[in-house]
Amino acid sequence: MWFRRRRMPTQFVERHERCRACGASVGIYERTCPSCASSLVGEKKRLLLELRDRGSMTPAALDVALGILGGKDEPQVAEDWPARREPAIRKQVTELGAADLQQCPVWEFALDEEGLEEQDEETVRPRPDVGRVDPRHGLYVVRAAFTAADGAEFGGFVSPHADRHVGHVQPTIVAGDTHIRFWFGIVPPTRSVLDSSYDALGKDGTELFPLSYRALVETVAVEAEGTLGGFMHYADGRTDEIVTVR
Repeated sequence: MWFRRRRMPTQFVERHERCRACGASVGIYERTCPSCASSLVGEKKRLLLELRDRGSMTPAALDVALGILGGKDEPQVAEDWPARREPAIRKQVTELGAADLQQCPVWEFALDEEGLEEQDEETVRPRPDVGRVDPRHGLYVVRAAFTAADGAEFGGFVSPHADRHVGHVQPTIVAGDTHIRFWFGIVPPTRSVLDSSYDALGKDGTELFPLSYRALVETVAVEAEGTLGGFMHYADGRTDEIVTVR
């Protein structure tokens, strides 16, 4: 049996049996869409991993399913899977530390799990299986590098997005477990917030800005890089004008 704890949720069945590119019906183990010839392997593997993370599929069953999907004649089931089983990892995006990004450079917002206890729209999960991020297939944060005006380098993350508005990309430096963000939406940052951000980085405004950033993960169809002139927010009462402060 594939599913030890729960039956496969209807939404997963539908996603397995539909081509994301054209919507055509496909077999659950088809590798290519017969209608538009799009590859189905990557998406199906992601769905299988989601089922495992939700507890709807055992690791042994996952090995079998991936073997079939991968076209192996005799998929092997690992005999030691109980010893290798690890609990699903979930964190708030605001809790991601430098070590988390070093260990796994791609994290996905677990939007399909919002109804679960202690999870909401800011819950993320590691995606070590994703090497190329396509923002059309999900909402991610990926490890990024930041370079200050004086040449100093910092680590952090960005969210690749088709719209390069800073509010979507959300470039964020992670210094240890401290997040220094540069987008504040409709609420301007206070002077104390700016000062604490400079203190955390050991820089003043002229040393830090302009600050460039770039994703350290390959992205599809978007460029996850740019330059920041300062901390940004919308002008009072407007969402078509951005104010930059230092």
